[in-house]
Amino acid sequence: MTGKLMAGIVLAGALAGCNTVVVSSPGSLGGIKVNGAPNPADRVVMVANDGYFLFHCLPLVTGSMEWSPSERKLRNEMEFFTNHMTGEKMLDAMRRYADSLNCDLVDIVVNDKNECPIGFLDITDIANTIIAYRSTTYSGVLCPRAKTAEGSIRK
Repeated sequence: MTGKLMAGIVLAGALAGCNTVVVSSPGSLGGIKVNGAPNPADRVVMVANDGYFLFHCLPLVTGSMEWSPSERKLRNEMEFFTNHMTGEKMLDAMRRYADSLNCDLVDIVVNDKNECPIGFLDITDIANTIIAYRSTTYSGVLCPRAKTAEGSIRK
């Protein structure tokens, strides 16, 4: 590997490989009824992850989608040569986050983009074939779980 390519990979790793969880404020959906949901909607959650891939399939660096039970959040770290952008990991992260809020997760929407912008540059198609940037976003509606007569949460 040339020095420039190695420096580019390190720079790409510094710019990428992060995850994000964004949740709207409680009650922001005003209790609207969602088809198939047992209870009225309360808020929206979005989980996003991005990373760089070699030839669109070999992960160079992605954000971690590992759940930290003690902190009740996703670890905000990047990991080299590990693909955390799979559907299973993204959905698992959303489900764990919904569980931490005692909510059911419904109406999931997926946005998956493959491109190759680095900063303000848009690299040519040839470079995009070699190193590709990928961004995946899952969003869903959170519906609080109903309480039973004994006060425990029903799943």
